[in-house]
Amino acid sequence: VVGKSWGLKPRTMKWVYTAIVRPKLSYAALIWTNGMKTQHSKYLMTKLQRLATKIITGAIRSTPTNALDLITDITPLNEYLLGKATTTAYSLKAMGQWETEPKSDLK
Repeated sequence: VVGKSWGLKPRTMKWVYTAIVRPKLSYAALIWTNGMKTQHSKYLMTKLQRLATKIITGAIRSTPTNALDLITDITPLNEYLLGKATTTAYSLKAMGQWETEPKSDLK
């Protein structure tokens, strides 16, 4: 998709990641955010974002992950997903559709 002297421009690659990849990953984040708290999940999210930011910047392997996030001005993926889940929960609660206790219709 991208090389040092060919492929999509960094701006376009950032758009692809922020407008297509991250929203796909954040679908129903409210449901599965508890699973994101494991070390392995955090590792996988960091690895995915690192790959994306390396492609966007063309950085070398030894570039620190935090530096790549700062250079590209992209929020770390786990923070982004937790933020999406929190926003969704707040919106549902504000609309009166958030239930903390499951309904027990079965009797």
